[in-house]
Amino acid sequence: MRAVRLVCGNESRVLAFLNRRPLKNIIPVSSIGRYGLESPRHRGAFYGCFEEGGLIGVSLIGHCVMPEGGEECMAAFAEAAHRFHRDEVRQVLGEEVEVESFSRAFTQLSPGQVVLQRESYFQLALRRLTEGGETRTDLRAATADDQEEVTRVHAQAYQEMVGEELPPQDWPGFRQRVIERIEGGRVWIVRHNSGIGFKADVVSATDRAIYLEGIWTRPDLRSKGYGTQALRTLCQQLLQRHPAVCLCVRDDDPRALSFYQRIGFEAQGTYRLIRYGMTAS
Repeated sequence: MRAVRLVCGNESRVLAFLNRRPLKNIIPVSSIGRYGLESPRHRGAFYGCFEEGGLIGVSLIGHCVMPEGGEECMAAFAEAAHRFHRDEVRQVLGEEVEVESFSRAFTQLSPGQVVLQRESYFQLALRRLTEGGETRTDLRAATADDQEEVTRVHAQAYQEMVGEELPPQDWPGFRQRVIERIEGGRVWIVRHNSGIGFKADVVSATDRAIYLEGIWTRPDLRSKGYGTQALRTLCQQLLQRHPAVCLCVRDDDPRALSFYQRIGFEAQGTYRLIRYGMTAS
């Protein structure tokens, strides 16, 4: 089986396949809905696997690989990643079985790609807020005036999550993505005194759900209910327009898991993220 690069004109077919599992595939569904199947914004390309003319697997392959399909599809996606995107691939994200199957095949085909880190996550979804929690009136969308501070805060959140600073070569693209999110009204903040106290990004949006990431509370405001109030306020607004809000949290971070559960988030599944690096040639 081979993975075939998907081209414009096949959007409805691909979206119908991915929307069989709308929460799991919210990121690619949102990206295709916004930019179509072919766009540099994807930082990669979409590929499909077919059997008897029917679509049985879809994956974004590029900087991040996001596979959906059976084990035979994972081998085909790994081959496409090796042949066409070997130097681009930095991570693969998906369900554990899919990700491990892809990674075994990919690292066998591409010996220069080595696994740097394996992380497991819970996908959480919120459909109804817990009762009685406090909200805030000062949550707002970030503006161009907040751009530099939002970029610094987002970089700090990245460092806390990954455990290392953002590589210098990644800063231009990182900054541009922050700017685009702000311009799209997708970064939400609460200011406290002279700085940002809370931040959250709407990364993906479909008619089925909203996906959040980059959720950050300033260290001096943590464990005081500040972040809970801010996130509750944001989710209250989002649930007025979408049936669910979802996000991912590491499975070895009980404090973060408890933070989201207090608002009403519930676990939907377990996911694996594998990060790669290139060995010296």
